Amino acid sequence: MHLCKDAVHPNAAKLFINWALTKEAGVLWSQGLEDNSRRADVPVIDPQTEVKRGEKFINVQHEEYLDETEKTQEIAREVLN
Repeated sequence: MHLCKDAVHPNAAKLFINWALTKEAGVLWSQGLEDNSRRADVPVIDPQTEVKRGEKFINVQHEEYLDETEKTQEIAREVLN
């Protein structure tokens, strides 16, 4: 499998991906993006958007919510236009 054609070092992409999945990288990404990581071992950046362990979430993009999503979008169009 080649991630980059004619890569200088064939394992560079694999090495980067392995690093990007570490806690250290998670902290750096989170701080740089100023957004919370999904990793439980990375400190929370924004407590207001923190994902709490054990909480159930609704996937609003799931097909079963399509009708409600369309209704909400229609209301937004009416209000904003």
